[in-house]
Amino acid sequence: MLGHALTYLLVVPSAGPRDALLASTGHSYWWAAVFAGAILGIGSAALVAVRQFVGGVRGEATTIGPEGIGPLAVRLAILQSAIFVLQEILERLDVHAPVATMLTGRLLLVGVVVQSLVALALAFVLFFVARAAAAVGRALRRPAVLRPAATLRPAFVAAPRRIAFAVAGGIRAPPR
Repeated sequence: MLGHALTYLLVVPSAGPRDALLASTGHSYWWAAVFAGAILGIGSAALVAVRQFVGGVRGEATTIGPEGIGPLAVRLAILQSAIFVLQEILERLDVHAPVATMLTGRLLLVGVVVQSLVALALAFVLFFVARAAAAVGRALRRPAVLRPAATLRPAFVAAPRRIAFAVAGGIRAPPR
């Protein structure tokens, strides 16, 4: 939703013409979508944090972005750009506006670029939220219970007589 709003602010900076464009292209639902997007975004970030925290408590490595922020940002950019294009098409179909109006005024190009930049920022946020949650989980993890050292005793401690006789029988020394 942020990328969508930024796109229209960049493409049509003046409020009057921007409002007219939004009204003619099916954006009457906008505030409900912003509210739903905010709730879903916060919920998704919370789920990532909880999942990583539980993984940290279990001693698992973090699972979000183990290969780094770049691949995560690319996946998010592709997803967000596809959603942006689909959303623009559906908005125009809803109000019977020509779909080709997406191609005028750099809307599509600016939209994909903005969605990619928002995806990069989101990848950074999710990556660091995940890492922090996993670190907190690992810090709160209970230490493993250590077993007594008796099970790790060397053989000569367990049977000193046998070893002493074996060693003494092989020593050649003058009689006493």
